Amino acid sequence: MNLIRALVVLPWLAIAGCATTPAPSRIEGQWVDPSFAQRSLRDRKVLVFCRAPDAGLSRVCEDHLARGLIDVGVIPTMPPATLDHGAGVEAVNQAARNAGADAAILSTISISAQDPYAPRPMMGMGVGIGRGVGVGVGIGGSISIPIGAGRPMTAFGIQTSLIDSASGREMWSMRANRPGGEDPAVQAASLSAGSIDAMRRSGLFERR
Repeated sequence: MNLIRALVVLPWLAIAGCATTPAPSRIEGQWVDPSFAQRSLRDRKVLVFCRAPDAGLSRVCEDHLARGLIDVGVIPTMPPATLDHGAGVEAVNQAARNAGADAAILSTISISAQDPYAPRPMMGMGVGIGRGVGVGVGIGGSISIPIGAGRPMTAFGIQTSLIDSASGREMWSMRANRPGGEDPAVQAASLSAGSIDAMRRSGLFERR
């Protein structure tokens, strides 16, 4: 009985040890205009605007951009209700000027990859007991247990630009992706927060 118990329990311990933390967003490219490299937006007003496959993801994106800006000492301003979520750079930049903002963050969230069905992983276990004295006697069996359920593996990416409201020029830009399988709102939040963190690491919020 002890042998059977050990053979059944050990595979479950192995599965538990395979759990990993979610993968971070992957930055695919980043660019800074050298003429703005020494500019800081700390204590300045910045408009945030997101385009996404639906209005809900746009709101999640804008909320996390705004929170991130507050954390780094920037004053966020939300876009006016009249600004359509398919608006282009010129419309966003005009909204920033109208709000008295020094710059605008324009983020576009889109589907980067999609697998409509992810098969459920299966775990196989086998139990065998053997004893023989002259004549062998054996008992064997196997069990297959599904782990989790199938789920869509939609992955989202983000393109974020920082635009100088006075000149309309792009100061900084970045592209990043999330791994598939996460809730879309979780991906939108992570991608937005990652955009602010990438700006911070680029020195755009340093005191001058």
